[in-house]
Amino acid sequence: MKQKLYPLEALFGTIITPFERFLRQTTSGGIILVVMTICTLLIANSPWGHTFQRFWERPVGFTFDSWILERPLREWINEGLMALFFLVVGLELNWVASVLQWPSSSANLPSPAIQPCWRRQNWAS
Repeated sequence: MKQKLYPLEALFGTIITPFERFLRQTTSGGIILVVMTICTLLIANSPWGHTFQRFWERPVGFTFDSWILERPLREWINEGLMALFFLVVGLELNWVASVLQWPSSSANLPSPAIQPCWRRQNWAS
């Protein structure tokens, strides 16, 4: 028995399929970053710039009894993305150390900057 399609399913397929193809490209992340940067610059320098600035400076936080943790929205996003970035970097280093298993000779290490960490952790043994 053939499954019945919902009325808007064909429309969503024509919209989402090209979008999925775009996201599978290697350059899609860079393109999105450049487009969003241009949009942000246009909004920040438009008559809505003051409202845009107030949005990012809006306090967001948590309260528990008398304990209050409140920071601007911009700060929450900056710190969260920075933590995510360093998590990814740490996972990449862990992957390189465990999967690739570089030899312990210093000539084969990726750069002199990482050599002290490399030797201290005894990753390459």
